[in-house]
Amino acid sequence: MDKDTNAMRPIIGLMSGTSADGIDAAILHSDGLRLDRTGITASFAYDPALRNGIFDAVHDPVAFMTDTASFEALSDAITDAHSAAVMAILDQMPDDSEKPCLIGFHGQTIFHEPDANTTSPLGRCTIQLGSGQLLADATSIDVVHDVRRADMAAGGQGAPLAPIYHAALITKMDAKMDDAGPAVIINIGGVANLTYVGTKAKQERNILGFDTGPGNALMDDYMRTHFNQPFDDGGRIAAKGKIDNGFVARVMQDDFFARSWPK
Repeated sequence: MDKDTNAMRPIIGLMSGTSADGIDAAILHSDGLRLDRTGITASFAYDPALRNGIFDAVHDPVAFMTDTASFEALSDAITDAHSAAVMAILDQMPDDSEKPCLIGFHGQTIFHEPDANTTSPLGRCTIQLGSGQLLADATSIDVVHDVRRADMAAGGQGAPLAPIYHAALITKMDAKMDDAGPAVIINIGGVANLTYVGTKAKQERNILGFDTGPGNALMDDYMRTHFNQPFDDGGRIAAKGKIDNGFVARVMQDDFFARSWPK
């Protein structure tokens, strides 16, 4: 996008994370580098049947990928849910507002393996369900999608969105400081990720971002299996436990923690 100050345009961002609880949507203004919030945001829970279909695909992605009919049906259902989210959030815009010119569509992740040495039969790849073309057709708005796979093809680990957004937030903080970097931002969703934003130099920043491992996903799986609940609301179940410091110490000795990032 044009970097000119007058080129800030309304854009819709859509996110459906690995917890698969639903779709988060927001409208913001951006020129591709900077952002301004509009305050227009909403969350839309997945239909229980759709969520169960996503979990089935996640738990056995190899079988799912070989079932063409199931793949297409679930992908279309996820796209339909995102289309409905777009229409709903557009209704929140003032009547005299400029129509969004772009939708950022993450899709629903069912498999993600950035390690080249993986033993998975699917190999090093990332799979997100949802059709950018169908979403564009349904909303009459241009769609940017398939960003995880593009990032991995470029040598990344398939987590390109959060680092760019975090860098824009840090840049926005520069208005209050001479330089808001270097900074590290940690985002804990179903999977946790980290962004390092370096000190500003010549209007550019060194940005490094990567997934760091499980976030809430393991706890969510535990809650569904043992308590028939989608998540640990308010951390009430976790609060009843006791920390096993010996176990934590043994885990921290794993070679993983001595590796250089990204990891």
